Amino acid sequence: MQIHEFPAEYFLELKGNEFLLGRLTINKMSRGFWVEVDIVTKDSKKIFRHVGDLHHIEDVDEAVTRSVQMLSEYLK
Repeated sequence: MQIHEFPAEYFLELKGNEFLLGRLTINKMSRGFWVEVDIVTKDSKKIFRHVGDLHHIEDVDEAVTRSVQMLSEYLK
């Protein structure tokens, strides 16, 4: 995955919920990437629940994969 501007935001549909989205905010650090994982409202994109953060991830693909896994585990 090629990202050229940071922070980058990705929104994920949450199965069975028409009012909320998962949001991944990816930031570049001096050593790798940092991701903030939140559940936000669909309309205003305001944070409904902060799920967690991941730090010092070596590449963007790993950052996306690990943050989606974190969100999935939280929703179980």
